[in-house]
Amino acid sequence: MKRTLLATAILVLLLPGAYAGARDHTYQIKPGLTAVVTVSGQDRHTVSARVGKGPVQQLAVMDDEAVDVFETPDIDHDGYADLAIGQSGGGTQARMRLFLYRPNEGRYQEIRHPAPEASPCHGFVNPVFDAGKPAFSTGCRYSADNLGEESYTVRPDGTAVPVSWSTQVWFPQASAKVDAQYEFHGDGTVARILLEGEGSPFDGGDNVTPFDRVDLYDAPDIKNGPSTQLRSGERYDVVALRPAGWLQVRLPGQKDAATLKWLRYVDLVIDRHGRAAPAQDAAPAPDRQAR
Repeated sequence: MKRTLLATAILVLLLPGAYAGARDHTYQIKPGLTAVVTVSGQDRHTVSARVGKGPVQQLAVMDDEAVDVFETPDIDHDGYADLAIGQSGGGTQARMRLFLYRPNEGRYQEIRHPAPEASPCHGFVNPVFDAGKPAFSTGCRYSADNLGEESYTVRPDGTAVPVSWSTQVWFPQASAKVDAQYEFHGDGTVARILLEGEGSPFDGGDNVTPFDRVDLYDAPDIKNGPSTQLRSGERYDVVALRPAGWLQVRLPGQKDAATLKWLRYVDLVIDRHGRAAPAQDAAPAPDRQAR
């Protein structure tokens, strides 16, 4: 998996235009149109903006860490400089809030993260904005084996649609974390999750049933037993992950969400059917000869 994004992303703190310490920040949205961004408060920081002689607009209320990153890229490439503000905590990893300037309304609109709880970085961290199109990428590092990368496109309505996520996941019976890359449809729903890890059943990224048969379930619960099975060599796409080692899968040709099934990671590394004890030979019938 590529790890270059994070190293590039942290440079955003060093770029010209990142100002720290001041309470008022003035920048040009376009020639002749100026915005003043104000940060006020101590325990919690209120960020507001005033464009030209217009009214003051409150943008965000942030925690007590210093709001020390200010960038003014044209995020949606409409000819007007937008606003990215963030908190680095004195480090190289800045948690950012992104705002588009809407010229028809004379106001800012926040680009909301579509899934902060589920995403690898849990928000927009160290965004790098595309110079040629309305898109950006983010990168984060929370530990040596907990890295994240995310990429997004920005729609005209101001929403961020995920293109891909990269992270690491842990499965029971695994000796190390597995790299996971999420790929998305144009509407932001998950298309598939590519899993790869040395020594894992996903090594090489080719999802094929490793044993003669693997059980599939209608729900991530073994209580009701399997409803069907995958056979040796059959392919499948992973489309969702759940705790305790469950993977939701789509078989080739299946598009209806109702046909999706679940399998257990442990069943991909331990052949539970191949290891089952063979049936015992029938015992000889008792001697019923009359005495």
